Amino acid sequence: LGFEPSEDAAKYSRKHGVNVVNDFFSSKMAMPYGKFDVVHMNTVIEHVPDPRGLVDEVIRVLKLGGLFCVISPNEYNPLQEVLRKQLGFKPWWISPPQHLNYFDFKSIGGLLKSRGLSIVDSLGTFPMEFFLLAGRNYVGDDKVGRRCQLERKTFESNMYAGDSEALNNIYRALGTHGVGRQFILIAQKLR
Repeated sequence: LGFEPSEDAAKYSRKHGVNVVNDFFSSKMAMPYGKFDVVHMNTVIEHVPDPRGLVDEVIRVLKLGGLFCVISPNEYNPLQEVLRKQLGFKPWWISPPQHLNYFDFKSIGGLLKSRGLSIVDSLGTFPMEFFLLAGRNYVGDDKVGRRCQLERKTFESNMYAGDSEALNNIYRALGTHGVGRQFILIAQKLR
């Protein structure tokens, strides 16, 4: 079951066999479907005006022992800070009014823990900032950006096909150091 506020995205999902409610997620909207073992939220929390309230809504619908996976841009991460301080990059990732919140591993982990969740896993995704640090400036250059994304996808596809556990271990290590273009945190409801 998915919740999707965009009518077009909901239609697309249904076309591919996904059961989707065309509305914003809330515990009130989700409760008729029962409690959930897992809630997965990908690039949502940075768009909502009340992230604490959203996490509380998730907790209400999770079963005891249930998992919450949250993925969001990892902002002001160590690589971005090097780019800003050493190479003079402006914070290109800031995108109001779409993004209302800016999280990193520490702040999202603190939010989840403050709401009573226990972090069980933490991964960073491929650090696109590697390209910038290596001199391939994709900021504002869509052609370079598409090439960098293609190289990232090729790297990940080859790693998943060859040794997906090694890739997960790399991304887990990145997360340990607060690095990655996005964070992936998995938290568990223990009470």
